Amino acid sequence: MPGVDPWAVVLAATLPLVLLWPLPVAWPDALLSDPSGEAARHVWAWWAALEEGQAFGGRTRLLASPDGAWAPVIDPLHLLLAAGPMWLAGPGAGLAVVLWSGLAVAGFAGALLVRETGLDGPGQRVGAALGAAVPGLLGIAVDGITEGLGAGWVGLQLALLLGVARDARPRRIAWLSASLVAAVHAGPYNGVWCGLIDGLVGLFLLRRTRAHVLPGVVALLASAPFLGVVLAQDADQPGGALRTLPVPPPLADPWRGAWRDGADLLDLFLPAPLTGQAPVAATAYLGAGALLLAVLGAWRWHRAGGRPLPWICGGLAFAVLALGPFLVVSGEVVEPGGHRLALPAGVLERLPPFDRITRWYRAGAVAVLMLAPLVARALPRRAWPVAALVVMLDARLMSPVPTTLPVRVLPDESPLVGLAG
Repeated sequence: MPGVDPWAVVLAATLPLVLLWPLPVAWPDALLSDPSGEAARHVWAWWAALEEGQAFGGRTRLLASPDGAWAPVIDPLHLLLAAGPMWLAGPGAGLAVVLWSGLAVAGFAGALLVRETGLDGPGQRVGAALGAAVPGLLGIAVDGITEGLGAGWVGLQLALLLGVARDARPRRIAWLSASLVAAVHAGPYNGVWCGLIDGLVGLFLLRRTRAHVLPGVVALLASAPFLGVVLAQDADQPGGALRTLPVPPPLADPWRGAWRDGADLLDLFLPAPLTGQAPVAATAYLGAGALLLAVLGAWRWHRAGGRPLPWICGGLAFAVLALGPFLVVSGEVVEPGGHRLALPAGVLERLPPFDRITRWYRAGAVAVLMLAPLVARALPRRAWPVAALVVMLDARLMSPVPTTLPVRVLPDESPLVGLAG
């Protein structure tokens, strides 16, 4: 893609392999996943969908025989990415490709967002490092909820949207349409985040061009079959129509870790060494290092006559969304005067389809990508490796994600040989 620094592309492709270690050596025999995580469930759902020929999954007797089980595929893009590797080299290969691609796309998105604000190679490399090291995506990779890995597509389509506003060549419009479709099919939450961003940015851009309207219409039509399946899923499934909004119970010490609807306020910025590891790796941690660099970058950009405010507002908006419908601090629901302190997500939840969202903390990954143009301006050009190293070390050593990533050894298939016949 013209104007993209080659080294930024290299970083986006290779850093996930470092950050997800031991994935590059463990994938033939194991899944990178917390023992209590959902990676195995998603891999089995992909397998069942491939065997049944169901692009979006469904009821299958290949699981929980003889009665069968409900095995929806909520991220058909990842099913597509995993199909070939699973067929060639087994389930570990399929999951490895999905995990790597989630972080690689986020890294590429970080580089493109920086490019769209006018920075060249060094700044784009910082953006690639920040995107590939989003703590929330690393946590999702460990937890194994693969439909949460698509935040990179949200940032990517935003960069392409801004690019189309500058230059509406047909190829750019096609790339924007494809990225929107990919975002939705990587998980419906990404479609919600895209809708929130594009609704606001798209309206603003209408003053200059209408070229971005067509990609939005095309993407909506192409995604309609999948969205129809999502909205029609069993009511008692996560994100189903019977979702309720109870007050969350107090979290056991350590409190860190996202509860069912959102993240604790302190989770956004407090490093894990100050709070203890979370019982699960779900987090909206933005990165203390990334936040400090973003503040410095915003100050330097403003002094140079730039406009950091839209990116500050974007990062702040998604950080607030990550908190969920009401405020929780240090594991306790904030209730001034005996009433829960409502947040914007609580207002949105009164409207469909926002009323089905059960994991608001995933918006934190989008907030980090919004900070990329700010972080990329924090240090002089020659010091870009320092900024890149800060965000990567912060994500791996200071976030709630375990320092040593867990693996689940795959069972020996020999006891199953011959049973199918």
